[in-house]
Amino acid sequence: MKKILVLIIVSVFAIGTYAAGRQPATFKELPKKVQTVVKNNYDQKDILLITSVRTMPKHANYQLFMADGTTFEYNDKAELLSAANDTGVNEVFIPKEVMKYVRKNFPNATISRYARQTFRQTVRLNDKMTVIFNSKGKFLRIDD
Repeated sequence: MKKILVLIIVSVFAIGTYAAGRQPATFKELPKKVQTVVKNNYDQKDILLITSVRTMPKHANYQLFMADGTTFEYNDKAELLSAANDTGVNEVFIPKEVMKYVRKNFPNATISRYARQTFRQTVRLNDKMTVIFNSKGKFLRIDD
């Protein structure tokens, strides 16, 4: 039942994003490094939807929707831009320095959201606290 609900939600989202410039994509269109990471952590049947959006004429971002509720966004350089799952993002997708800080300072927390921008990284913990890091993974501050 949960998979059906997730599939319906993803389908509705897919229709909306398609109208907003996102296009359905295939697994083979993903950068090779992203394909490897996904293969190492998921079965291909766990991928519900892959979309792409052109960011510039020769560049694209890819969004993956997984059966466990996780969403990922990668750029065409195979850099993780964001990951989200309300029950917790798998630690293998979080940069080591960020994960090390979270484990040490919030041992009972899970990361429900991760985002990387040019000069910073942001994690949202399951207790709704937001922790900000610089681009190298060095702690900057906590936002409530």
